Amino acid sequence: MVFDYKSPTCAADIRKATNNKLYYAWDTIADESSAKLCADALSSESKTPSGGKLQYAHILQAKSPRDDVETKGTVMYTTFGEEWSMGHRKVPAKPQDFEFMKKFVAIAQKLIDEGKIKPHTQDVRSGGLDGIMSGLEDMKNGKVSGKKLVYKL
Repeated sequence: MVFDYKSPTCAADIRKATNNKLYYAWDTIADESSAKLCADALSSESKTPSGGKLQYAHILQAKSPRDDVETKGTVMYTTFGEEWSMGHRKVPAKPQDFEFMKKFVAIAQKLIDEGKIKPHTQDVRSGGLDGIMSGLEDMKNGKVSGKKLVYKL
């Protein structure tokens, strides 16, 4: 199922499609408007079926506007099950993230194989590395949506 995030009913549509049982959201945009959309799409119940808090995860610095939702920052590196460094900061391996990713990849592959998840269409552009700046500008100005920009080197 696909939802148009620009639709004023997007969050309500997601909540309806999930029968008000969406307890976790992972936001790859992570700005104020996407955090609000996720908050509005999450279940109106204040707890998950197991009694935990609803969760909103992001890749940047956004925060869920809902007090009953736990906000977590996340980075993909922890899913490899190995220690990694960022500058002088060492981040230990997180075996639980690695185990989760193994399950997630198996489910995602099944959904891809069934045609239930499809990749974005590619917008192949010219200019190589020099062309990337115009693509970033287009993204900044809202001219890119639902596409993956590709530059051949």
